Amino acid sequence: KAFGESHAIVASHLSWIADILEDKGDLAGALDDYRRSLEVRKKVLGPTHPETLHAMTLVGAELMMLHRCGEARPILDAAFAGLEKVTDPDNMYIGEVLDQLARCDVAERHPAAAVPRLERAIAIEEKLTGELVDRGSYRWLLARALWTLGRRDAAIAAARKAEPELASDPDGAEELRAVRAWLAKRR
Repeated sequence: KAFGESHAIVASHLSWIADILEDKGDLAGALDDYRRSLEVRKKVLGPTHPETLHAMTLVGAELMMLHRCGEARPILDAAFAGLEKVTDPDNMYIGEVLDQLARCDVAERHPAAAVPRLERAIAIEEKLTGELVDRGSYRWLLARALWTLGRRDAAIAAARKAEPELASDPDGAEELRAVRAWLAKRR
């Protein structure tokens, strides 16, 4: 009531609520709130603002997690194209959207398309002082894509690099367990 429906604070709060719903496993509820946040950002900031484009990435990511990459891909492609135009080439939002596109590539059995996206996302993260756990997540997905392509040594090397990065933050615990189990089978 204090800010009205079209205010940046409302968009941020909707996004935080979506994060909580996602953590609880309510992906459909999270998607609804991410979409509402995106609509507010479009009204308040405009369709080409980096925060609006990042909100598009969050909607696309939620669709990807719901196994709806056909719907996610055009949203993610538009977010990527927009971010390429309005941000620095090493902006963390570009890395995030590349990761989501790569996740759809892997889910749709196109690991060769995922590899260059993930390599760029990792390069962006290496230039930033961002979260090591994000880089580890990108590397872990890269390892699986490389393995599928028959690039076994490169896959194992990527997974080994991902392991300490994922161990750097409790948010990486689930992926860390998966990396360790995967590596144990390949040592």
